[in-house]
Amino acid sequence: MNSSAIQMRRIREATLGTLPAGTMTVMPFSTWDVKSGMTRSTPDNVNADRQQGDGPAEDLQIQGSAASDYLIGVYEGIREEAFCSTYSAAQSISGTTTAAVVSGNKLTRATGWGTIAVGDIVWVTGFVTNPAAFVAIVTSVNATDLGLDSNFITLVAESAGPTVTVAHAGQLLLGTSMLGASWEQWNTRSSKGRQYSGLGCSGWGMEFTFPKPINQTFNFVGMLKATRLSAQLANATASSPLRRNVNSNTNFGDKTVVNCGMGFRYNGTLLTDLRIEMLKLSVDNPLGASGGAGVLGPQDLDLDNDFTVKLELKCKRKGTNIDTLMDDAVDPNADKSIGFGLRDPDGNRDYFYLESCLPFNGDPDGLKKSGKETVDLTYLCRKKTTTHGVIRHARLV
Repeated sequence: MNSSAIQMRRIREATLGTLPAGTMTVMPFSTWDVKSGMTRSTPDNVNADRQQGDGPAEDLQIQGSAASDYLIGVYEGIREEAFCSTYSAAQSISGTTTAAVVSGNKLTRATGWGTIAVGDIVWVTGFVTNPAAFVAIVTSVNATDLGLDSNFITLVAESAGPTVTVAHAGQLLLGTSMLGASWEQWNTRSSKGRQYSGLGCSGWGMEFTFPKPINQTFNFVGMLKATRLSAQLANATASSPLRRNVNSNTNFGDKTVVNCGMGFRYNGTLLTDLRIEMLKLSVDNPLGASGGAGVLGPQDLDLDNDFTVKLELKCKRKGTNIDTLMDDAVDPNADKSIGFGLRDPDGNRDYFYLESCLPFNGDPDGLKKSGKETVDLTYLCRKKTTTHGVIRHARLV
């Protein structure tokens, strides 16, 4: 929570279900609701006096949800647990020896590109003839050359000289690592609380309806029942970094609009005329609490199905960009990438890239309201190559 009396702290577990030593981070949620639901059965045997003699416990389901404003750089640990992976190391290559070359749409420098790899989303700054700042996807890399996707940026020739920086602050793809955390829910007014161990994030999503702020949601599933606390855990406390809200009408959209995000790209093309009324991106991580022998367990977290990544859009039927999306929505062979960026008022930036979006159960006609026609579009996302994955999230600044 943020301004309430309830404080939520978390710490990544090295061993699922075991509270580690170390510093717990306060999470500024707007809502938090995790419960331990008991399931009991009615025995088939009948007592002579026809009164219930037993009600054995079958299972204990630890599950719940949380919500928050979209604050860049605050919830990365939980997103890692939803993605079953961890962020890659930050990369930053900077200097005055970087040139832009038209042939191959590439950047060149004699001293190489460190560990920047094919598929990386990078934030490039410092050019004079080319845009002073732009986002790009790396298509090739060798000792001297860094090829960039020409759909994102078409380079013009520019000699080395200005200080050019090619960077990202870490990237995240879907993975197979089972990650969980210990949580403490503490009420500062009553000095009572609860501890949850082995809590995994089974779903993450972001959503906005223009012109409101962007929100995030989290779903949780656990392996151990909550423990009542009469004293806070001994772990030290760290506060989350102070961040400002990301708003749909000023921090998302066309890169040419002052204070907006880094644009909405469809198959690499920037759609400057697309009027998005609602956007919802969700990642469903199929974590399940499977029972076992012993007293109500031991519960365990497992991965038993594929990830599901879905994107939903509601757009005004206005302008030219919507026509392409409407046509593709009824094309069974449509296979397009979608990317979009967010920035907060302090310049922190996130970028999401979905490499293969297939139209699914949308309303591409948008003739429901005369004068206020909207188009509902839904995409299921799939993995097309090993470099991008189903979804890639990049922290750019």
